[in-house]
Formats: sequence, structure tokens, C-alpha cells
Amino acid sequence: MGGLQNRIVEELIGLIEEELALLRRKQSVSLEEYLGDVELQHVVERALQKAIQACIDIGARIISRLCLRRAESYHDIFDVLWQEGVIPLKLRDKMHEMVGLRNVLVREYRVIDPREIHRHLRESLGTLEEFASHIARFISSGQEGFEGTVIRSERREGGEKGSGGGSNA
Repeated sequence: MGGLQNRIVEELIGLIEEELALLRRKQSVSLEEYLGDVELQHVVERALQKAIQACIDIGARIISRLCLRRAESYHDIFDVLWQEGVIPLKLRDKMHEMVGLRNVLVREYRVIDPREIHRHLRESLGTLEEFASHIARFISSGQEGFEGTVIRSERREGGEKGSGGGSNA
């Protein structure tokens, strides 16, 4: 993956960082204040959605550019990244939770529980930051793209494997 492709991933990492900065400014809001401010709820929900979607897009781009196994769902993107050694198992599991949150924000918006969103505001920003950091290290290890990156194919050839495809796209 050449410099242009790296630039796209770097721009997505920048978007994650911008949304995280906005979300961190809202983290100190009490649950009561959050529940009473519909505009704040909309800002937090949209920022979480954009940051999570950027993580998904980064993962899909890496899979595509490195010609890895096709992911069958958004959850599976993080399975593939884990199977190939791009992210650790614990981060894969946390990103599965983030995909679930994204799906609620996008598909089940009529029944969003603001208490749950406030919990994610308080507890989940580190997961998104950790993902962005892992990816930044991953692309920097490949110099001019991902060509120089070593893929841990032994996981696919008989070592540990992820849970495979999920049903939530």
C-alpha cells in the first residue's frame, strides 16, 4: 500500500483523534446532566458513531490492501485483524463491543438507552484510542505502506483462530 493509501488511513486515525478529543471534553458530565441534555446526547452519539466507523473503515482497508481473508461482517473485520497479528485478542474483543454500539447507534436509534451511551462515554474511549495506536504502529512498521509488514500467517495455518464471522454487518 503506497503513500496515498497510508494517507487515507492516517486521515481516518486523525478523525478518530478529533472525535476522541470532543468526547473527552464531555466525559466529566454527570449522568443526570447527560440525561437532561438532548443536544449533548446527539453530539456524543454522533461522535462515537463516527469514531467507531473510522475504526471499521481502517480495518476493512487493511484487509483489502493486504489481500487478507474477506471479512463477512463488521465484527469479523476485527477477527481477521487479530488472526493476522495486527491487533491483540483483548482489543479484538473490545472492538466487537464497539461494533455492537455502532450498530445500536445506526440501526436501533429509536431505542437508544442514554444511560448506556453515557457509560460508553466514561469507559470506552480508551478502546478507540488503543485501536488507533495499534494501527499507527502497524502502518509505521511497513515504511512506505504495508508492504514491509510481517503477517502472522501461522494463526491461520493451525494456530489459534478467532470466532469467525458474526451476523452483525
